[in-house]
Amino acid sequence: MIKIIDPKVKTDQRKRSIIKALTFRVVVLLSDSIVVSSFTNKEGEVLNIVLFTNILSTLLYYLHERIWNKIQLLKNNDKKHNERVTRSLIKSVTFRIIVLISDFIVTSLITRNFAESLSIIVLTNLSSTFLYFIHERIWNRISLWKY
Repeated sequence: MIKIIDPKVKTDQRKRSIIKALTFRVVVLLSDSIVVSSFTNKEGEVLNIVLFTNILSTLLYYLHERIWNKIQLLKNNDKKHNERVTRSLIKSVTFRIIVLISDFIVTSLITRNFAESLSIIVLTNLSSTFLYFIHERIWNRISLWKY
């Protein structure tokens, strides 16, 4: 039987989760700004979409990271690189589903244009999924505040 959550296993420190959330958010802010501005010329909409979706996503990222720290599925025993590629992929997909839903709701409320919102969400989420995976693989090599 696969043990998914084990309260006795050490998890990454909260500081690490916060730093990971913030560094990921900076990368995504830049990416989202480029994508959203290519769909709308309204600076206010671009700013509102990018700010609101990214504030919400940062909070969701932190919560997602804390939950995954408790899940032992596909973790290595090696403290240096404790996460398998498959685990990073699963984390990427689960996070992206959560953010896809929240981003679509926020973007639809701001633009009031279903087609435009859908286009923005598809492109921002495709780029963010790729960026999340790369971010996870880089952080897997950084030992700062692990355990």
